[in-house]
Amino acid sequence: LAALDVLGSRPEGATVAEGFEEVDAGCWADSGDVVAHAARTYAFPGTRAEVGEHYRTAAVRDGWTPDPDAPAGDLCLTREGMTLRIVFLTA
Repeated sequence: LAALDVLGSRPEGATVAEGFEEVDAGCWADSGDVVAHAARTYAFPGTRAEVGEHYRTAAVRDGWTPDPDAPAGDLCLTREGMTLRIVFLTA
């Protein structure tokens, strides 16, 4: 998962925070189902809308499609049995 192109993409002006230089990847198996995950964390001075537009464009270019079953307001895309969800954190 860490090699997915979209994980190397970030909006112009975004900076990698100290301690978050690498892709965080791992596996959850606590429900009985195995779920692999990968994440990038960075600081961005712009808006959530700008981040959303960046990732929608980058993900579609990389073969992802919007998830029609995603809750309203979620930025969620799918590709080849994988799900890409953009999550916003606040400092």
